Amino acid sequence: MGSLLPALYAFADLHFLVTADWGGLPCWPWVSPAQLRIASAMGELARRQRPRFVLSLGDHFYFRGVQHADDPRFERTFESAFSDASLQGSGFWKIVSGNHDHEGNVSAQLEYAARAGSRWHYPAMQHTWRETFGPRDARTTVDFVLIDTVLLCGMPDGKPPSDAGKHWQWVEDALLASDADFLVVGGHYPVHSPSRHGPTRCLVNRLKPLLERAQASLYFSGHDHCLFHIEEKSKRRTGPHYHGVGAGFTTSKSQRHLHTVPPHALRFFYDGAVRPFNIVSGGFAVASVSAGALTVAHYSAGGRRLYQSTVRPRTGKCVTSSTYRRWGIKMAEAP
Repeated sequence: MGSLLPALYAFADLHFLVTADWGGLPCWPWVSPAQLRIASAMGELARRQRPRFVLSLGDHFYFRGVQHADDPRFERTFESAFSDASLQGSGFWKIVSGNHDHEGNVSAQLEYAARAGSRWHYPAMQHTWRETFGPRDARTTVDFVLIDTVLLCGMPDGKPPSDAGKHWQWVEDALLASDADFLVVGGHYPVHSPSRHGPTRCLVNRLKPLLERAQASLYFSGHDHCLFHIEEKSKRRTGPHYHGVGAGFTTSKSQRHLHTVPPHALRFFYDGAVRPFNIVSGGFAVASVSAGALTVAHYSAGGRRLYQSTVRPRTGKCVTSSTYRRWGIKMAEAP
């Protein structure tokens, strides 16, 4: 399969970028060096791959969010930083909030998204949509579910909100309703993480069983400032892949919670740093979906591809010979 990965990546029908925790500074210069490097690398890659959108998984404005829809932080920390033409377009940034966003006025982010032409797509605190591509007789579908882990689990070291039950019910309904070829879930807090914050017990207890029951393809998260991939396997099943993408502002080399990761499940870890705190290094991810595979590639702030992994369709769909011919790939190269 290894020799086929570049081909699958190159001939994918859907690309999207994934980032989190890029929230800049509450004072001049309003951004971090890592954030600007990542914005440049994302823009350059987007010019080549033409992604449909960016998944942005919270902590957009350090350290206390924004206060209102006209808050200058929108311009100073977001619009001016991610300014490449390839990252523009109405609704191009698909948003869900993190704990630092909840420190401020999250409703202001919803209001900002509601403005005509805004590239900030945030129709509700938790939301879902479907992407479809391919020929009419063999459509490939990808369902996206963005969840607000603060509404579900509360602020760090706090208790879940009193109305968390209704938000959990929404998550359960959204996940179990999906019949797509791929089911992509994103939220701010990680389920598993080897780094400083570690696993989120609330999500391990409640979200992990739901992801497994729904046969989710993967779960993207932020919060911990590193890049990682965790793939949990057993004799009975292969669980969803867990990808950490919280390196949008800086990186930390902490592996304080490595012992909590299931045995042999950590496939990749990147801190980009030689010190515990490095405001110059960071990273993001790019996902590429074809009829037969979803490939996630992790990139450094400088735009170097660090690692990639592949998930098969949850529906058991196989790549057909006609698809290989359309891609220009000889059948001998097929797995």
